[in-house]
Amino acid sequence: MLQDHPRDRRAAAWWTVAAGLSLAGCAQEVRTFTDGGATGGSTTTTTTTTTTTTTTTTSACVPESDADLCAMLGKTCEAVSGTDNCGASRMASCGTCTGTDVCVANVCKPPVCASLSFSGTGVPIPSLNMTGVQNMIASITPDGASALIRRGSAANPCAGYTVYIADATPPSMSYALSAITPFATMDIVHEEFATLGPLGLTIIAANTAHTGFLASTRSAQGKADFGAPVPGDFAKITATGTQILSNPYIGPGQLAFYYVVSGDANATNNGIYQATRTAVSMPFDPGVRMPADVQAYQYVTAVSSDAMTLFVQNANFGMAALTRTSSTQAYTNPNAPAPAPILPGFRTRPLTDCKTLVGTCIPPGQPVGGCAGEHICTFAGM
Repeated sequence: MLQDHPRDRRAAAWWTVAAGLSLAGCAQEVRTFTDGGATGGSTTTTTTTTTTTTTTTTSACVPESDADLCAMLGKTCEAVSGTDNCGASRMASCGTCTGTDVCVANVCKPPVCASLSFSGTGVPIPSLNMTGVQNMIASITPDGASALIRRGSAANPCAGYTVYIADATPPSMSYALSAITPFATMDIVHEEFATLGPLGLTIIAANTAHTGFLASTRSAQGKADFGAPVPGDFAKITATGTQILSNPYIGPGQLAFYYVVSGDANATNNGIYQATRTAVSMPFDPGVRMPADVQAYQYVTAVSSDAMTLFVQNANFGMAALTRTSSTQAYTNPNAPAPAPILPGFRTRPLTDCKTLVGTCIPPGQPVGGCAGEHICTFAGM
């Protein structure tokens, strides 16, 4: 009889223990061996462990240049904010405009009022005038579709004005007039206390105490159903002490509002102010007194559609234009130290393309002189 040898038992036990080992996280290769002993052979298992290492290489994103970011955004001047090719938001410098171009919304382009040369002879607009009385333009929308005018009467040619809203279909200047009933709280009757919003639907005027501004809106062009005046967008603009507020004008984009402060005991507080806001859904902040070049004039009549030209009138009813090359700059006299560009008429305002002005003239051969001879006229660009 064959005997169970102790050496065989030790070998079998050792392989059994080895077969039971496991290394976490390692790949295992299992091999089987047979011990051909006197018992007919025993089976043993061995495990070989292999470890694999993976290396990941990450390359950093290289942001595009300011010039490339500006080109991607379609901008050609000044600083602009945008998201670059690495997904980062940053400011990029897009340069400056050359020649006579101006920077409008970060794009270089010719100014709307590139030429400030106009005919000195005004042509009356028949539908806005009545012979023998004073006809005054208080405001006109940039497209010429709506105008706010005042007109004297045969009994009192230069006072006691009737106020009209006038509407036409551009480019026609054949206006239909509707008289506006004066408001108890808002001064639309006296000269230089009221204006029309750029869409032609809202009258903006000083309150009757001339200490703030109110707005009244109608339902549509061609109607005169103006509602009750409310402070609305102008609630933050108020007079202090003895101040008087007048000469309102709101810019084409409705983000800038101009007005005049007078009557302050401290003369340095009087003058032309500009109030701004960042969105039309927000009220205007209190105004800031404008720079010295603007203060040489009495009030603002209009701003060009690109906001690069400011139309101003002096104490002698003379009209001039101040300019700038960017919305970040102040309006200045482009002819300094010579006088600023002179415009024809008075109360003069440009239409959108600045190829036509609308203002006051006394036509040649007018039988009545003085204020009773004033007509609302156009002045053609030259």
